[in-house]
Parts: sequence; C-alpha cells; structure tokens
Amino acid sequence: MYVRVLKSMSLVLALAFVALMPIVLAAQDSPKPVVKATAIDPASKWDIFLGYSYLSPKGPAVNGYTYHAINYGVIASVARYFNKNVGLQAEGDVHYLAPENGVITSTQPNNDFSGGSAGIIFR
Repeated sequence: MYVRVLKSMSLVLALAFVALMPIVLAAQDSPKPVVKATAIDPASKWDIFLGYSYLSPKGPAVNGYTYHAINYGVIASVARYFNKNVGLQAEGDVHYLAPENGVITSTQPNNDFSGGSAGIIFR
C-alpha cells in the first residue's frame, strides 16, 4: 500500500516540478550586452589602492642582532590626474613587528619599518 502512495506522490511532485519550470526560467535576467570603452570615454581622475604588504629583510646579523620577517604591513597609494595623462601620486607603507611573532624585542633592534613617496605620474 505504501508503495502505491509513494509512487503517486512522486508522480505528482515530478509533474509539479515540470509545470513550474517555465515560470522559473522566465524570471531569469537576460544577459546584458558588453559595452566596450571607446577612445572618447573620460579616464578616471582618482586612483586609490590599499593593500597588504610583507617585508622579509635578508642579510647577515648586525652587532649580534638578526632581522625577522614582518608579517603585518599595509601599503596605500592615492593618485589624482589633472588631465588625461599627468597627475600627482602619493604612497606610503607601514610594517609593524608584532609581539605575537614570538620575537623578544629586548634582544633585537627595532624592526618596524615605514616609508613614503610622492611625485608626478604619467599614463
């Protein structure tokens, strides 16, 4: 008896699934046409970058101190273009040797490192 009921329920569910397929397919978005940039499109005025930076100094020990890799670093850059080709750029980075690295800071030099630069940029 249970076999007949399960067979009937399976048939009803399969028919319901097939009947609902056109509705599901009609709800899909049609693919949008790809628009390619042309030579007359204006270039961006601002370029902004923020990312992760890793510093791994290499070399011999100095005065008995060895340098360790710095896993925690951030680098950022901002550029502003005044016309299609010329602009100004500034960038900077910071690397911090965190105590979690297992490095005892009293037996090594200060390994923290940071830098920055600015100048004219051409594209």
